[in-house]
Amino acid sequence: MTAGDAVDAGDAVGPAEPDLPVLTDREIGLARLLAHGLAEPGQLSPDEVVRRLGAVQAQDLPGALVSVGLRRSGGSAGVREAFDDARIVRTWPMRGTLHLVPGEELRAWLAVLGPRTEASTAARRRDLGIAERLEPAREAALGALQHGPQPRERLHAAWEEAGLLGVPGLAYHLMLALHLDATLCFGPLTGDGRDQLVVPVEQWLPPGGNGPEPEEPAGTSRPAGMIPAPDQGPVGTASARGPGATGTSSAPRPDAAGRSTTGAFPAVTPPAAEVPPVVVRWIRRYLRSHGPVAVEEAARWAALPRATVRAAAAVIDDVVAVRDRRGRLLWCAPEVLAALPGSTRRASRVLLLPPFDEFVLGYGDRSHVLAPAHARRIVPGGNGVFRPTVVAGGRIAGTWSRRRRATGDELLLEPFGTLSETRRRAAQRAFDRVPVPPSLRHDGHSDGAGIDQGSTVRGSSHGPPLG
Repeated sequence: MTAGDAVDAGDAVGPAEPDLPVLTDREIGLARLLAHGLAEPGQLSPDEVVRRLGAVQAQDLPGALVSVGLRRSGGSAGVREAFDDARIVRTWPMRGTLHLVPGEELRAWLAVLGPRTEASTAARRRDLGIAERLEPAREAALGALQHGPQPRERLHAAWEEAGLLGVPGLAYHLMLALHLDATLCFGPLTGDGRDQLVVPVEQWLPPGGNGPEPEEPAGTSRPAGMIPAPDQGPVGTASARGPGATGTSSAPRPDAAGRSTTGAFPAVTPPAAEVPPVVVRWIRRYLRSHGPVAVEEAARWAALPRATVRAAAAVIDDVVAVRDRRGRLLWCAPEVLAALPGSTRRASRVLLLPPFDEFVLGYGDRSHVLAPAHARRIVPGGNGVFRPTVVAGGRIAGTWSRRRRATGDELLLEPFGTLSETRRRAAQRAFDRVPVPPSLRHDGHSDGAGIDQGSTVRGSSHGPPLG
Protein backbone atom coordinates (compact mmCIF):
# COMPACT_ATOMS: atom_id res chain seq x y z
CA MET A 1 0.00 0.00 0.00
CA THR A 2 1.39 3.40 -0.93
CA ALA A 3 1.53 6.28 1.50
CA GLY A 4 -1.16 8.06 -0.46
CA ASP A 5 -3.69 5.31 0.12
CA ALA A 6 -6.16 5.83 2.97
CA VAL A 7 -7.44 2.91 4.97
CA ASP A 8 -10.64 4.80 5.74
CA ALA A 9 -12.01 8.29 5.55
CA GLY A 10 -10.48 9.08 8.92
CA ASP A 11 -6.99 8.63 7.51
CA ALA A 12 -7.35 11.26 4.81
CA VAL A 13 -6.07 14.15 6.91
CA GLY A 14 -3.07 15.23 4.86
CA PRO A 15 -1.95 15.42 1.27
CA ALA A 16 -0.92 12.16 -0.36
CA GLU A 17 2.81 11.87 0.35
CA PRO A 18 4.57 8.88 -1.23
CA ASP A 19 7.75 9.14 0.85
CA LEU A 20 6.30 9.25 4.36
CA PRO A 21 8.27 7.04 6.74
CA VAL A 22 6.68 3.63 7.25
CA LEU A 23 7.16 2.19 10.75
CA THR A 24 6.85 -1.41 11.85
CA ASP A 25 4.74 -2.21 14.89
CA ARG A 26 7.93 -2.68 16.89
CA GLU A 27 9.20 0.74 15.85
CA ILE A 28 5.85 2.29 16.77
CA GLY A 29 6.01 0.68 20.20
CA LEU A 30 9.57 1.87 20.78
CA ALA A 31 8.71 5.37 19.58
CA ARG A 32 5.75 5.51 21.96
CA LEU A 33 7.98 4.55 24.87
CA LEU A 34 10.25 7.45 23.96
CA ALA A 35 7.32 9.83 23.64
CA HIS A 36 5.86 8.75 26.99
CA GLY A 37 9.17 9.34 28.74
CA LEU A 38 9.32 5.68 29.78
CA ALA A 39 12.43 4.81 27.78
CA GLU A 40 14.47 7.59 29.36
CA PRO A 41 12.76 9.35 32.28
CA GLY A 42 13.46 13.07 32.32
CA GLN A 43 14.20 15.61 35.01
CA LEU A 44 10.57 16.56 35.41
CA SER A 45 8.47 17.42 38.42
CA PRO A 46 5.41 15.22 39.04
CA ASP A 47 3.04 17.89 37.73
CA GLU A 48 5.17 18.35 34.61
CA VAL A 49 4.76 14.64 33.89
CA VAL A 50 0.98 14.97 34.17
CA ARG A 51 0.96 18.12 32.06
CA ARG A 52 3.08 16.70 29.23
CA LEU A 53 0.76 13.67 28.95
CA GLY A 54 -2.34 15.86 29.01
CA ALA A 55 -3.93 13.78 31.77
CA VAL A 56 -3.07 10.51 33.50
CA GLN A 57 -5.56 7.66 33.85
CA ALA A 58 -6.19 7.23 37.57
CA GLN A 59 -8.98 4.78 38.43
CA ASP A 60 -6.34 3.02 40.52
CA LEU A 61 -4.69 5.82 42.47
CA PRO A 62 -1.62 3.88 43.69
CA GLY A 63 -1.01 2.75 40.12
CA ALA A 64 -1.30 6.32 38.85
CA LEU A 65 1.35 7.43 41.35
CA VAL A 66 3.68 4.75 40.00
CA SER A 67 2.89 5.78 36.40
CA VAL A 68 4.03 9.30 37.24
CA GLY A 69 7.17 8.06 38.98
CA LEU A 70 8.19 5.85 36.05
CA ARG A 71 8.30 8.89 33.76
CA ARG A 72 10.69 11.01 35.82
CA SER A 73 14.23 10.53 37.03
CA GLY A 74 13.15 11.46 40.55
CA GLY A 75 10.79 8.48 40.80
CA SER A 76 8.28 8.77 43.63
CA ALA A 77 10.11 11.63 45.36
CA GLY A 78 7.94 14.70 45.62
CA VAL A 79 4.80 13.06 44.27
CA ARG A 80 2.85 13.43 47.53
CA GLU A 81 3.86 17.08 47.76
CA ALA A 82 2.49 17.73 44.27
CA PHE A 83 -0.93 16.61 45.48
CA ASP A 84 -0.67 18.33 48.83
CA ASP A 85 0.06 21.73 47.27
CA ALA A 86 -2.61 21.41 44.54
CA ARG A 87 -0.27 21.09 41.57
CA ILE A 88 -2.03 17.79 40.76
CA VAL A 89 -5.68 16.99 41.39
CA ARG A 90 -7.91 14.09 40.45
CA THR A 91 -11.37 14.29 38.96
CA TRP A 92 -13.58 12.96 36.15
CA PRO A 93 -12.52 15.24 33.27
CA MET A 94 -13.51 12.97 30.37
CA ARG A 95 -15.06 9.64 29.45
CA GLY A 96 -16.51 9.35 32.96
CA THR A 97 -13.07 8.14 34.07
CA LEU A 98 -10.90 9.42 36.89
CA HIS A 99 -7.71 11.15 35.72
CA LEU A 100 -4.93 13.20 37.22
CA VAL A 101 -4.84 16.72 35.75
CA PRO A 102 -2.78 19.82 36.51
CA GLY A 103 -4.50 21.77 39.26
CA GLU A 104 -4.44 25.07 37.39
CA GLU A 105 -6.28 23.47 34.46
CA LEU A 106 -9.08 21.74 36.36
CA ARG A 107 -11.72 24.33 35.54
CA ALA A 108 -10.84 24.29 31.86
CA TRP A 109 -11.13 20.51 31.64
CA LEU A 110 -14.52 20.54 33.31
CA ALA A 111 -15.85 23.54 31.39
CA VAL A 112 -15.07 21.93 28.03
CA LEU A 113 -15.66 18.25 28.72
CA GLY A 114 -17.90 18.15 31.80
CA PRO A 115 -21.13 18.75 29.83
CA ARG A 116 -20.31 15.77 27.60
CA THR A 117 -19.99 13.48 30.62
CA GLU A 118 -23.21 14.89 32.05
CA ALA A 119 -24.99 14.17 28.78
CA SER A 120 -23.66 10.62 28.69
CA THR A 121 -25.05 9.95 32.18
CA ALA A 122 -28.30 11.92 31.78
CA ALA A 123 -30.62 8.91 31.89
CA ARG A 124 -29.05 7.53 35.06
CA ARG A 125 -29.08 10.98 36.67
CA ARG A 126 -32.80 11.29 35.94
CA ASP A 127 -33.49 7.84 37.38
CA LEU A 128 -31.67 8.75 40.59
CA GLY A 129 -33.20 12.21 40.90
CA ILE A 130 -29.81 13.91 40.93
CA ALA A 131 -31.20 17.29 39.79
CA GLU A 132 -33.44 17.75 42.83
CA ARG A 133 -30.80 16.43 45.22
CA LEU A 134 -27.85 18.40 43.84
CA GLU A 135 -28.22 21.69 45.74
CA PRO A 136 -28.89 20.05 49.13
CA ALA A 137 -25.93 17.74 48.45
CA ARG A 138 -23.71 20.71 47.62
CA GLU A 139 -24.73 22.50 50.81
CA ALA A 140 -24.12 19.41 52.94
CA ALA A 141 -20.76 18.71 51.30
CA LEU A 142 -19.45 22.24 51.72
CA GLY A 143 -20.65 22.22 55.30
CA ALA A 144 -18.71 19.04 55.97
CA LEU A 145 -15.61 20.61 54.42
CA GLN A 146 -15.68 23.80 56.49
CA HIS A 147 -12.93 22.50 58.74
CA GLY A 148 -10.65 21.23 56.00
CA PRO A 149 -10.27 18.34 53.54
CA GLN A 150 -12.27 15.23 54.40
CA PRO A 151 -12.41 11.61 53.29
CA ARG A 152 -15.25 10.93 50.88
CA GLU A 153 -16.95 8.77 53.54
CA ARG A 154 -17.46 11.93 55.60
CA LEU A 155 -19.41 13.49 52.74
CA HIS A 156 -21.42 10.30 52.30
CA ALA A 157 -22.32 10.50 55.99
CA ALA A 158 -23.38 14.14 55.60
CA TRP A 159 -25.63 13.21 52.69
CA GLU A 160 -27.07 10.33 54.67
CA GLU A 161 -27.84 12.67 57.57
CA ALA A 162 -29.55 15.05 55.13
CA GLY A 163 -31.76 12.23 53.84
CA LEU A 164 -30.26 12.34 50.35
CA LEU A 165 -29.18 8.72 50.01
CA GLY A 166 -30.98 5.41 50.30
CA VAL A 167 -30.69 4.27 46.69
CA PRO A 168 -27.62 2.36 45.42
CA GLY A 169 -25.41 4.57 43.28
CA LEU A 170 -26.63 7.88 44.68
CA ALA A 171 -23.49 8.70 46.65
CA TYR A 172 -21.29 8.02 43.64
CA HIS A 173 -23.39 10.07 41.23
CA LEU A 174 -23.72 12.98 43.67
CA MET A 175 -19.93 13.00 44.04
CA LEU A 176 -19.55 12.85 40.26
CA ALA A 177 -22.03 15.68 39.69
CA LEU A 178 -20.29 17.95 42.20
CA HIS A 179 -16.96 17.24 40.52
CA LEU A 180 -18.31 17.96 37.05
CA ASP A 181 -19.61 21.39 38.07
CA ALA A 182 -16.26 22.18 39.77
CA THR A 183 -17.64 22.29 43.30
CA LEU A 184 -15.38 19.48 44.55
CA CYS A 185 -12.24 17.63 43.55
CA PHE A 186 -9.90 15.06 45.06
CA GLY A 187 -6.91 16.89 46.53
CA PRO A 188 -4.28 15.84 49.09
CA LEU A 189 -3.39 12.21 49.63
CA THR A 190 -4.56 10.36 52.72
CA GLY A 191 -1.95 9.31 55.24
CA ASP A 192 -1.43 5.90 53.67
CA GLY A 193 -1.41 7.32 50.15
CA ARG A 194 -4.16 5.01 48.92
CA ASP A 195 -6.86 7.60 48.49
CA GLN A 196 -7.38 11.33 48.47
CA LEU A 197 -9.29 13.76 50.59
CA VAL A 198 -12.15 15.74 49.08
CA VAL A 199 -11.69 19.51 48.88
CA PRO A 200 -13.81 22.47 47.71
CA VAL A 201 -12.39 23.71 44.42
CA GLU A 202 -12.85 27.40 45.23
CA GLN A 203 -10.66 27.11 48.31
CA TRP A 204 -8.18 24.54 47.02
CA LEU A 205 -7.41 26.14 43.65
CA PRO A 206 -7.11 29.81 42.69
CA PRO A 207 -10.13 30.98 40.68
CA GLY A 208 -10.11 31.16 36.91
CA GLY A 209 -7.43 30.43 34.38
CA ASN A 210 -6.97 27.73 31.81
CA GLY A 211 -3.41 27.22 32.91
CA PRO A 212 -0.28 28.78 31.46
CA GLU A 213 1.90 27.34 28.75
CA PRO A 214 4.95 26.40 30.84
CA GLU A 215 8.38 27.24 29.47
CA GLU A 216 11.47 25.07 29.64
CA PRO A 217 13.05 25.85 33.02
CA ALA A 218 16.46 27.47 32.75
CA GLY A 219 19.26 24.98 33.08
CA THR A 220 17.04 21.97 32.47
CA SER A 221 18.97 19.05 31.04
CA ARG A 222 17.84 15.66 29.84
CA PRO A 223 19.68 12.56 28.73
CA ALA A 224 20.08 12.14 24.98
CA GLY A 225 16.91 10.80 23.44
CA MET A 226 14.57 12.24 26.06
CA ILE A 227 11.58 13.84 24.41
CA PRO A 228 10.79 17.31 25.82
CA ALA A 229 7.44 18.01 27.35
CA PRO A 230 4.81 18.95 24.77
CA ASP A 231 4.55 22.45 26.19
CA GLN A 232 8.30 22.93 26.04
CA GLY A 233 10.68 23.91 23.31
CA PRO A 234 13.16 21.71 21.47
CA VAL A 235 16.03 20.04 23.26
CA GLY A 236 19.35 19.52 21.52
CA THR A 237 19.19 19.14 17.75
CA ALA A 238 15.73 17.62 17.54
CA SER A 239 13.63 20.58 16.51
CA ALA A 240 9.93 20.88 17.18
CA ARG A 241 9.63 24.03 15.08
CA GLY A 242 6.82 24.30 12.63
CA PRO A 243 6.56 25.80 9.14
CA GLY A 244 8.45 29.02 8.71
CA ALA A 245 10.99 28.27 11.43
CA THR A 246 14.61 29.03 10.65
CA GLY A 247 17.70 27.03 11.45
CA THR A 248 18.62 23.43 10.90
CA SER A 249 17.21 20.30 12.41
CA SER A 250 17.87 16.59 12.38
CA ALA A 251 14.12 16.01 12.56
CA PRO A 252 12.05 15.49 9.40
CA ARG A 253 11.23 18.75 7.65
CA PRO A 254 7.55 19.75 7.67
CA ASP A 255 7.12 19.53 3.90
CA ALA A 256 8.37 15.95 3.92
CA ALA A 257 6.02 14.87 6.64
CA GLY A 258 2.63 15.17 5.04
CA ARG A 259 1.96 18.73 6.15
CA SER A 260 0.90 21.77 4.20
CA THR A 261 2.53 25.16 4.68
CA THR A 262 -0.36 26.24 6.90
CA GLY A 263 -0.43 23.37 9.37
CA ALA A 264 -0.31 19.65 9.88
CA PHE A 265 -3.91 18.85 9.01
CA PRO A 266 -5.24 20.98 6.12
CA ALA A 267 -8.80 21.28 4.87
CA VAL A 268 -10.69 20.33 8.02
CA THR A 269 -13.98 21.54 9.44
CA PRO A 270 -15.08 23.22 11.63
CA PRO A 271 -12.63 26.14 11.25
CA ALA A 272 -9.78 25.95 13.72
CA ALA A 273 -10.72 29.42 14.96
CA GLU A 274 -13.87 27.89 16.48
CA VAL A 275 -11.92 25.42 18.62
CA PRO A 276 -11.02 26.63 22.14
CA PRO A 277 -7.26 27.18 22.45
CA VAL A 278 -7.18 24.88 25.46
CA VAL A 279 -8.47 22.01 23.29
CA VAL A 280 -5.67 22.65 20.80
CA ARG A 281 -3.25 22.48 23.71
CA TRP A 282 -4.61 19.15 24.95
CA ILE A 283 -4.61 17.55 21.50
CA ARG A 284 -1.07 18.77 20.92
CA ARG A 285 0.06 17.25 24.19
CA TYR A 286 -1.64 13.96 23.38
CA LEU A 287 -0.19 13.62 19.88
CA ARG A 288 3.31 14.52 21.02
CA SER A 289 3.34 12.43 24.19
CA HIS A 290 1.45 9.38 22.86
CA GLY A 291 2.55 9.29 19.22
CA PRO A 292 2.92 7.78 16.75
CA VAL A 293 -0.86 7.75 16.99
CA ALA A 294 -3.89 8.42 14.81
CA VAL A 295 -5.94 11.59 15.18
CA GLU A 296 -8.97 9.39 15.79
CA GLU A 297 -7.27 8.12 18.95
CA ALA A 298 -6.94 11.69 20.20
CA ALA A 299 -10.68 12.14 19.67
CA ARG A 300 -11.40 8.95 21.62
CA TRP A 301 -9.00 9.96 24.40
CA ALA A 302 -10.54 13.42 24.81
CA ALA A 303 -14.12 12.25 24.16
CA LEU A 304 -14.52 14.99 21.57
CA PRO A 305 -16.01 14.84 18.06
CA ARG A 306 -13.50 13.92 15.37
CA ALA A 307 -14.23 17.13 13.46
CA THR A 308 -13.33 19.19 16.52
CA VAL A 309 -10.10 17.30 17.06
CA ARG A 310 -9.16 17.59 13.39
CA ALA A 311 -9.77 21.32 13.54
CA ALA A 312 -7.57 21.54 16.63
CA ALA A 313 -4.88 19.52 14.89
CA ALA A 314 -4.98 21.91 11.92
CA VAL A 315 -3.06 24.53 13.90
CA ILE A 316 -0.51 22.16 15.43
CA ASP A 317 2.73 22.58 13.50
CA ASP A 318 5.15 20.51 15.56
CA VAL A 319 3.95 17.01 14.79
CA VAL A 320 4.96 14.95 11.78
CA ALA A 321 3.29 12.15 9.87
CA VAL A 322 4.29 8.53 9.43
CA ARG A 323 2.40 5.46 8.31
CA ASP A 324 2.19 2.01 9.79
CA ARG A 325 2.58 -1.16 7.75
CA ARG A 326 -1.16 -1.17 7.12
CA GLY A 327 -1.01 2.29 5.59
CA ARG A 328 -2.66 4.14 8.46
CA LEU A 329 -1.61 7.73 9.03
CA LEU A 330 -0.07 8.39 12.45
CA TRP A 331 1.33 11.55 14.03
CA CYS A 332 4.15 12.11 16.49
CA ALA A 333 6.71 14.61 17.72
CA PRO A 334 9.57 15.04 15.22
CA GLU A 335 12.03 14.56 18.07
CA VAL A 336 10.73 11.03 18.49
CA LEU A 337 11.63 10.09 14.93
CA ALA A 338 14.98 11.83 15.23
CA ALA A 339 15.81 9.98 18.46
CA LEU A 340 14.49 6.55 17.47
CA PRO A 341 17.51 5.19 15.53
CA GLY A 342 19.88 5.90 18.40
CA SER A 343 17.47 4.88 21.15
CA THR A 344 16.38 1.42 20.05
CA ARG A 345 18.40 -0.44 22.65
CA ARG A 346 17.33 1.82 25.49
CA ALA A 347 13.68 1.72 24.47
CA SER A 348 13.77 -2.08 24.09
CA ARG A 349 14.50 -2.76 27.75
CA VAL A 350 12.02 -4.57 29.96
CA LEU A 351 9.56 -2.36 31.84
CA LEU A 352 6.96 -3.25 34.45
CA LEU A 353 3.96 -0.95 34.21
CA PRO A 354 1.21 -0.58 36.83
CA PRO A 355 -2.45 -1.27 36.05
CA PHE A 356 -4.20 1.34 33.88
CA ASP A 357 -0.96 2.90 32.64
CA GLU A 358 -1.32 5.40 29.78
CA PHE A 359 0.93 3.26 27.55
CA VAL A 360 -1.96 0.79 27.54
CA LEU A 361 -5.09 2.81 28.37
CA GLY A 362 -4.12 5.84 26.31
CA TYR A 363 -5.20 4.03 23.14
CA GLY A 364 -8.38 2.35 21.97
CA ASP A 365 -6.51 0.39 19.30
CA ARG A 366 -3.62 -1.39 21.03
CA SER A 367 -2.76 -3.66 18.11
CA HIS A 368 0.55 -1.90 17.45
CA VAL A 369 1.90 -3.05 20.82
CA LEU A 370 -0.34 -5.97 21.81
CA ALA A 371 -1.25 -9.08 19.86
CA PRO A 372 -5.06 -9.22 19.58
CA ALA A 373 -4.97 -12.82 20.83
CA HIS A 374 -3.62 -11.54 24.16
CA ALA A 375 -5.95 -8.58 24.60
CA ARG A 376 -8.21 -10.39 27.08
CA ARG A 377 -5.25 -11.37 29.23
CA ILE A 378 -4.53 -7.80 30.28
CA VAL A 379 -8.18 -7.26 31.28
CA PRO A 380 -9.52 -10.69 32.29
CA GLY A 381 -13.22 -11.12 31.70
CA GLY A 382 -13.44 -7.77 29.97
CA ASN A 383 -14.50 -6.22 33.29
CA GLY A 384 -12.52 -3.02 32.85
CA VAL A 385 -9.95 -3.90 35.53
CA PHE A 386 -6.60 -3.81 33.74
CA ARG A 387 -3.68 -5.80 35.09
CA PRO A 388 -0.09 -4.59 35.44
CA THR A 389 1.81 -5.31 32.23
CA VAL A 390 5.28 -6.39 31.16
CA VAL A 391 6.68 -4.42 28.21
CA ALA A 392 9.69 -5.77 26.31
CA GLY A 393 11.03 -4.61 22.98
CA GLY A 394 8.23 -2.09 22.67
CA ARG A 395 5.54 -4.79 22.96
CA ILE A 396 3.23 -5.84 25.79
CA ALA A 397 4.71 -9.23 26.55
CA GLY A 398 2.81 -10.37 29.63
CA THR A 399 1.35 -9.43 32.99
CA TRP A 400 2.92 -9.43 36.42
CA SER A 401 2.08 -9.35 40.09
CA ARG A 402 3.88 -9.33 43.42
CA ARG A 403 3.60 -11.90 46.18
CA ARG A 404 4.26 -10.80 49.74
CA ARG A 405 6.67 -12.91 51.72
CA ALA A 406 8.27 -12.45 55.11
CA THR A 407 11.65 -12.35 53.41
CA GLY A 408 10.58 -9.76 50.85
CA ASP A 409 8.34 -9.31 47.86
CA GLU A 410 8.49 -11.80 45.01
CA LEU A 411 7.89 -10.99 41.35
CA LEU A 412 5.41 -13.26 39.56
CA LEU A 413 5.47 -13.16 35.77
CA GLU A 414 2.81 -14.41 33.38
CA PRO A 415 4.40 -14.02 29.94
CA PHE A 416 2.32 -14.38 26.80
CA GLY A 417 4.99 -16.58 25.25
CA THR A 418 8.50 -17.74 25.97
CA LEU A 419 10.43 -15.20 28.02
CA SER A 420 14.18 -15.63 27.80
CA GLU A 421 16.28 -15.90 30.92
CA THR A 422 17.91 -12.60 29.99
CA ARG A 423 14.55 -10.87 29.95
CA ARG A 424 13.48 -12.54 33.18
CA ARG A 425 16.56 -11.13 34.87
CA ALA A 426 15.79 -7.74 33.32
CA ALA A 427 12.23 -7.98 34.66
CA GLN A 428 13.58 -8.63 38.16
CA ARG A 429 15.78 -5.55 37.90
CA ALA A 430 12.78 -3.53 36.73
CA PHE A 431 10.77 -4.91 39.66
CA ASP A 432 13.42 -3.71 42.08
CA ARG A 433 13.25 -0.23 40.52
CA VAL A 434 9.46 0.26 40.47
CA PRO A 435 8.97 3.71 42.06
CA VAL A 436 6.48 2.77 44.75
CA PRO A 437 5.75 5.71 47.09
CA PRO A 438 7.11 4.98 50.59
CA SER A 439 3.68 4.88 52.24
CA LEU A 440 2.59 2.06 49.92
CA ARG A 441 5.45 -0.33 50.55
CA HIS A 442 5.30 -3.63 52.42
CA ASP A 443 2.00 -3.25 54.20
CA GLY A 444 0.16 -6.24 52.83
CA HIS A 445 -2.00 -4.35 50.35
CA SER A 446 -1.91 -3.86 46.62
CA ASP A 447 0.40 -0.95 45.94
CA GLY A 448 -0.61 -0.16 42.40
CA ALA A 449 2.69 -1.61 41.24
CA GLY A 450 1.44 -5.15 40.91
CA ILE A 451 -1.61 -7.07 42.05
CA ASP A 452 -1.11 -9.12 45.17
CA GLN A 453 -1.31 -12.83 44.44
CA GLY A 454 -4.88 -13.98 44.87
CA SER A 455 -6.35 -10.50 45.08
CA THR A 456 -7.71 -7.88 42.73
CA VAL A 457 -6.58 -4.34 42.11
CA ARG A 458 -7.65 -2.07 44.92
CA GLY A 459 -9.10 0.68 42.77
CA SER A 460 -10.16 4.17 43.72
CA SER A 461 -12.79 5.03 41.15
CA HIS A 462 -15.50 5.30 43.84
CA GLY A 463 -18.07 3.80 41.54
CA PRO A 464 -18.74 1.97 38.30
CA PRO A 465 -17.02 3.06 35.08
CA LEU A 466 -19.13 5.41 33.02
CA GLY A 467 -17.57 4.97 29.63
